[in-house]
Amino acid sequence: MSIVLFDPSAVIKSYEALAACFSGEIFYAVKANPSPEIMTVLSNCGVTGFDVASLTEIEAVRSLDQHTPLVYTHPVKSRDAIETAYGRWGVRTFVVDSIAELHKIALSCPQLDDVEIFVRVKSAEPTDTQLINFDGKFGAEEVDVIRLAQCIEHYGAELSLSFHAGSQQTNPAAYWKMLEYLAALVEQHALKVHRISIGGGFPVNYEQHTRYRIQDIVPGVEAIKQRFPALRHVTFMAEPGRYLSAESMTLLTEVLLVDKDRVFVSESIYKSLLDCALLNARFPIAMETPGKSKINKQYRIFGCTCDSLDQLPGHYQLPADLSEGDVLRICNVGAYGFALTDNFNGLCAKPSLSFAADYSLEQQLHNSLRSI
Repeated sequence: MSIVLFDPSAVIKSYEALAACFSGEIFYAVKANPSPEIMTVLSNCGVTGFDVASLTEIEAVRSLDQHTPLVYTHPVKSRDAIETAYGRWGVRTFVVDSIAELHKIALSCPQLDDVEIFVRVKSAEPTDTQLINFDGKFGAEEVDVIRLAQCIEHYGAELSLSFHAGSQQTNPAAYWKMLEYLAALVEQHALKVHRISIGGGFPVNYEQHTRYRIQDIVPGVEAIKQRFPALRHVTFMAEPGRYLSAESMTLLTEVLLVDKDRVFVSESIYKSLLDCALLNARFPIAMETPGKSKINKQYRIFGCTCDSLDQLPGHYQLPADLSEGDVLRICNVGAYGFALTDNFNGLCAKPSLSFAADYSLEQQLHNSLRSI
């Protein structure tokens, strides 16, 4: 059995830290965690809108708020999805990275003079400081960016530009290089750009020794406009997902078996611990069961499925007398894992979600998991 504790204050803290250093528009990337609890907290914080990638995500947001702005960011959409997003849900902002996709939008929307279209631009100088490179699948090269801009103007839609520096991007220069590249395109080709999105990818402090600060990573809007005169009349936006959701959820998972240095838990990389596989992330892990030995031992931690890939990277220091029925606390699991749970192996159903502040069994958790 596993339980996920949701702490709204962590979402608020992350949002306020970003808003303090980035005065542009902030759209939450729903794909990171579509929980209504997170989206409601962000709406109350004053988030500008939501970055959505499907009709399902659009419907999830609209079930909470009929009027909040949406950006349909998936660069490849079916015609039916475009028509429904425009006609039923009032979406007026789309993303493309190809002429073929732009033509689909033109044929699917009854008019384009009320539509804004972002051209997603491929990085001019890819870095190796991100854990997942987002340019391998999407992004237009320079010649295609200019052609798309010309076609968007021809259609009478509003032109905007976007990029993504990669997930867990720890190098602020990656953002500055792209902004410099876009500024040169705008100036050289006299592009009339409404908005520029710097995407997301802002890093989370998964490991205990990392100390990333959002203000050291994200370029401030005023600093951008001072450095690049061609962008002074552009509205800036960001689309964080992982950064806003990761630290809001903590996993409580039961130890199923301890054998020498092997520990098997009731959670899995096919559940809330997906980033252990995708990012080789080492989540902070602590003992939750009281009264255990102060002497630690080095363990490997395995998930509950029969898949041999289902294990956490590296080794973890936990009490030498760790045993079946003990409970481990795994922090920062709010991004992607909770969203992607698919009950693989019949053992990976989505865990129960509780509000951390209201969870009355916390002090006696080692006795509580079996009763839930």
